[in-house]
This record gives sequence, structure tokens and C-alpha cells, in this order.
Amino acid sequence: MKIKHVVLLGVFLLLYSCGYGFVGSYSSPVGGLKSIYVENVKNFTSQPNLQSYLREDLIEALKLSPGVRVAYNKGNADGILSVGIVKYSVEPSSFNAQGLASSYRCLISAQFSLRSLKYGDYIVKNRVLSAFVDFNANSELSALEKAKSLAITTVLRNLADKIKNDIYVNF
Repeated sequence: MKIKHVVLLGVFLLLYSCGYGFVGSYSSPVGGLKSIYVENVKNFTSQPNLQSYLREDLIEALKLSPGVRVAYNKGNADGILSVGIVKYSVEPSSFNAQGLASSYRCLISAQFSLRSLKYGDYIVKNRVLSAFVDFNANSELSALEKAKSLAITTVLRNLADKIKNDIYVNF
């Protein structure tokens, strides 16, 4: 009877010690930061207003992230996220039988750095990430502009998620 209890206890301990979790489910930003201030995004391109939308998207992405809060004041932050949009392009990506563009690719690249205020050092420095989306061309100019606007919105959201993911451990 005692052997049965020992074996049962052994099986229980073995099962108890075998756990699983999703990668990133308990992750936190690199450097152990608990709060991040997102500086105003700089726009080094000729496309207006990209910086405003990207900053909003970054704040929303960080708000939805576990283990970190967005600080709205530098004095309340453990780290500062600095971002600059360094490339914006919309170019044809495919052509129809007549040689006219049938779809375009919107590509946006950003350079970012994450600095710890506690240690005064960069955790991530001058990393560049890009995001893109393809959209269909239409003969109507208004439809093309609407598609381009939607593409920009999608690319900026994707870029914000990429930056957020890059500053997290185990992601």
C-alpha cells in the first residue's frame, strides 16, 4: 500500500511540475520597464501627419500589453520610447496586361530607441523596422486615394505592433 502511495505521489509531482504557457504571455518589456513614455514621433518624410497616427497607434498597442503601462508624463516613466519615421513610399507592385499598375505597395519604415531612465542607458538603440501592405488600384482617383489612406492606416498599426513586439522579452 505504501508503494502505491509513493508511486501516486511521484506521478502527481511529475504532472504538477510539467506546465506549459504561451510564449510572451508573461513577458515584460526588455530592461524590466514597468512604464513607458512615448515621445512625439518625428516624421522625416514628406507625407504629412504620419507621426500623429503612429504615436496614437503605439500608445494603444502598449496599453493592450501585459506588464507595462503608458506614462503620459516623462517624470512618471521608467523608460522613454523615441520613434522617427524614416521612409514612406507608395509604388506599383503589380501590373495588368496593358502595363498599367493594378496594385500598389505602401511601405513605411521607422527607427526607434528605448532608453531606461533608471539606468540612463539605451536598451534598444536605433533599430529600424518596416511594415507594408498592398492595395488594389482603381481608375478613379478618389478610390485610389481612399485605398491609399486605408493602406497607410493599416501599415502604421502594423508598424506600431512590430515596435511593441520588438521591445518585449520572449517575443
